[in-house]
Amino acid sequence: MNTLVRAKLQVAKEYIKDIDHKVELVKSKVDEKEKLIKTLLKKSSDSVESYNNEIKNSRKQIKEIQKKIKIKQENIDRLLEKVKDKDEVPRKLLKMEGLEQQLKNKIKNIDKNVKFYKENDICPSCKQDIEEHHKECVFKEKSDEKKEVEDGIAELVENIDTTGKRLDDINIVLQEIDSLQTQINEKQNQIDSSLRYIEKMQKNIEGIMEEGEEVEESKKELSELIGEGKGYVGDRKKQAEDKHYYEIASVLLKDSGIKAKIIKHYLPIMNKLINKYLADMDFFCQFDLDENFNETIKSRHRDEFTYHSFSEGERLRIDLSLLLAWREIARLKNSVNCNLLILDEVFDSSLDSVGTEEFLKLLTTFGNRANIFVISHKSDTMTDKFSNHIVFEKKNNFSRIKL
Repeated sequence: MNTLVRAKLQVAKEYIKDIDHKVELVKSKVDEKEKLIKTLLKKSSDSVESYNNEIKNSRKQIKEIQKKIKIKQENIDRLLEKVKDKDEVPRKLLKMEGLEQQLKNKIKNIDKNVKFYKENDICPSCKQDIEEHHKECVFKEKSDEKKEVEDGIAELVENIDTTGKRLDDINIVLQEIDSLQTQINEKQNQIDSSLRYIEKMQKNIEGIMEEGEEVEESKKELSELIGEGKGYVGDRKKQAEDKHYYEIASVLLKDSGIKAKIIKHYLPIMNKLINKYLADMDFFCQFDLDENFNETIKSRHRDEFTYHSFSEGERLRIDLSLLLAWREIARLKNSVNCNLLILDEVFDSSLDSVGTEEFLKLLTTFGNRANIFVISHKSDTMTDKFSNHIVFEKKNNFSRIKL
């Protein structure tokens, strides 16, 4: 929702910017029209000479502006030569940062393997003794491998720093180019305005004898321009109000805004549900989430644990409690009935027999409030747990219902 509000806020800002530009154009046209009317009202014989002098001055200004534009354009071309790699550098930086993360993950895996051999004298899989000589070989191999990876990371970090500095330099140059281009556009607008004014002066000279009719026509155009300008001002006022409300909504929808209040409101309910479901699955501990969704887990004796301190089966019970708690919160808040629950291979993973029985008991408490579908490959042990079954079989690399 905040993304949508920010998008609307950006649209409103762009629209206001566009209106401001149009208002400035209208002001410029009004100024020109008022100047034209004032000029047309002159009935003295020196009107033509005055027009020619203004045309001369305008053309002189145009030449001076064109010289300035040429200089600025040359500066832009010179700066562009310095940043030919402006597209390549960001891609290179992203690639190196991704490679750095991969190398860090590799070091974690190396440390994990070393830790395994340090903490185990017997292989958990084959139950055979792990010889000290083999451990020493593994430690030596992993140490060399880790040093090689760390050297690679150090070199990579140095390259990332160098590339980052290059990217900063490129951004500075691009900002300078944008500034120069904006100045050129402003100068070009001045030229366009002067050319339009010169054109008007030339037409005034040609129609000096019909200036009475010309004045009336100019006044009419001036009135239309003023009306157009008032319309833009009204549109801008409305867009400014919308922008104001979008800014308020954006502040409210920030993580520190109304979302934080909503989370704070529902956290006690969620924590209560999580601990209820844990207790229903015979897992007695105090599990609490804070407003940033950081967990605190305490045993009966008030010892603190982390999520990864538990076995896979215990972690799965926590995961299931979180799932069911979120589902209950959604059911309480949504107008749509959350009566469907699909469990894919939950009973095929880390739950032991006691955990399986406790979770099955928990599922029975849902009664008619939920349609529960359990997907499992343990048909031999799970068949007698449910009254309805759908069996699938593999045929020609496709799954189909077995009749």
